Amino acid sequence: MPAKKPIRRSQLISPWGVGQMINFPKDESLMVVGLDMWEEKFRTISELDEFKVTEERLAKRLGVKEFRLPPDFRDPGPGITNPSLKIPFVRFPRWHYCTRCGHMEKVSIYDSQKPTCSGVSFGSCLLYTSDAADDRAIV
Repeated sequence: MPAKKPIRRSQLISPWGVGQMINFPKDESLMVVGLDMWEEKFRTISELDEFKVTEERLAKRLGVKEFRLPPDFRDPGPGITNPSLKIPFVRFPRWHYCTRCGHMEKVSIYDSQKPTCSGVSFGSCLLYTSDAADDRAIV
């Protein structure tokens, strides 16, 4: 099963990186969380070495030991290491506005489902459809 919200690895590194807002289809915007959340999310990675990049001169200049690539999504299967890794995102903005009825609602930053209008109903005022998302880490 492919990732529900695909994003290229290069988009996570340059030119935007952590904190970038990404617009996905069907009026959904998510923001890449800080690296502290990445470490918490990827603490269970079995083979961390495959994400390490060695560049000795740059590492020495910056005073670091190594660099790491963002993980890529892989479908689970035989012989696949680190399957189903997803980049951690949070919902942004937290306030959602229904263009049909004018209702505004504040949603959780970690809400994994796309918001639906719960305001005054003129017929059926569902501006947003409830597409189920995997986790707060969506990629």
